[in-house]
Amino acid sequence: MNIKTLSLQSAVCAMAIFASNQTFAASQATANASATVLAPISITKVNDINFGSFVSGTSAGFVALTPASSTIKTGAAVINPDGEGSAAKFSVTGLSNGVFSITLPTSATLTATGGATMTVDTFTTDLSPTAATLSAGGLADLYVGATLQVGAAQADGTYTGTFDVSVDYN
Repeated sequence: MNIKTLSLQSAVCAMAIFASNQTFAASQATANASATVLAPISITKVNDINFGSFVSGTSAGFVALTPASSTIKTGAAVINPDGEGSAAKFSVTGLSNGVFSITLPTSATLTATGGATMTVDTFTTDLSPTAATLSAGGLADLYVGATLQVGAAQADGTYTGTFDVSVDYN
């Protein structure tokens, strides 16, 4: 065997070893990942609900307050109204043209200093509770009315309480 043959055989062996250790690269593609964080929806109280001033009658009745602040008082139950009421007003902010739902309470209790109570129920709003829409600027005003249940010869005093209104994107 001559040196050329030995060199050629060595080269073939080296190539065979190199080829057997070599792995083939897999095919690969790259994709981008993205996410968009939207402006959260929020609600802020602007004005409280106020049923006005009145004298209760000898039988039970109610004071109803529409979202447009129109006050309806029943006959004998509420007499000599001394002041008109006003609806609660809330400011809703969020995503431009965002559609949202409104959750109103079923009832709330107002309590006077001496412990007497009245119930507020039948909450209503001027916007669609299931599909209200924010403006292009991401704003909406929300007015809430309700009905105050007045007992017969309801104890006099200033009655106060709280209620929650919530909003959520649809």
